Amino acid sequence: MFYKRYEHMLRMVVDILLIILVLVALLVAAITDLRSREVPDWVSYMLIAGALLIRLWYAFTSGFWSYFFFGLAGLGVGVLLGLGLFFSKQWGGGDAKLLMGFGVVFATNPFWYTSNVPFYVAFLFNMIVVGALYGLIASVLLGLVHYHDVARAMADLGKKKWLRFAKIVSLIVAVGIYLFVVMADIVAGWMLLVIASIIVVYPWLLQAMKAVEQTCLLRKIPVAKVTEGDWLVDNALRKKFGIPSWGIEVKQIKKLQVSNIKQVWVKEGIPFVPALLLAVIVSLVFGFWLPLF
Repeated sequence: MFYKRYEHMLRMVVDILLIILVLVALLVAAITDLRSREVPDWVSYMLIAGALLIRLWYAFTSGFWSYFFFGLAGLGVGVLLGLGLFFSKQWGGGDAKLLMGFGVVFATNPFWYTSNVPFYVAFLFNMIVVGALYGLIASVLLGLVHYHDVARAMADLGKKKWLRFAKIVSLIVAVGIYLFVVMADIVAGWMLLVIASIIVVYPWLLQAMKAVEQTCLLRKIPVAKVTEGDWLVDNALRKKFGIPSWGIEVKQIKKLQVSNIKQVWVKEGIPFVPALLLAVIVSLVFGFWLPLF
């Protein structure tokens, strides 16, 4: 009887607790990511365990056990997405584990959310958009700070045959799309023009991003400071010690430490957790903001 009377209020409390949990976890993770370029595992595990416990409490109190099982299903989806991004070297291990926690938190829509698009899908969409803008702005700022080094790296990359070929192909494809839009009377022509523009610009953006990576995101560190998940740049070194493409593991670190190698080059990504925090905030405020046609 108590539950029937306060059903809506209880659901509101549970949703608010989940949102507070994810915001606190992301705030802590963002601070550590900016300071040390690492996300402590305990933050991700706290997020996953805390979200599951909140869902379990609601399921036990209300008898609506699907709410808990939705969280487990969301965790499974988050694991698949996180592992895919990690093993494809798009994300680090800490970021991937946070994504697993998001799957638990956002497995069901918050009580105020009214869009037909599931909130988890809206978050993933916002994460891609915000992450792309965040990475672009961060790369531009790094490029401006190290302008001369980046300019030289871009000039060297511009001589690569594969990049020249990519620029020619992208231009041909874009011109073909432009001509198709002009000659054909289609409703969504403006969308095709935007896509064509992106195709033209993409090889140049790729060139700039790689130049920034080579000049700003590579760091030489002592072997003693190598940590699990670091991406070593030297291909010969990775092959010699059997280091996987997704980052060095503890057993390879131990072998490296007893070798005669004193320093290694590692690639550092731009701290991405702040972008995840922004994506969550955008999702909570705007939901799925792209108009559906």
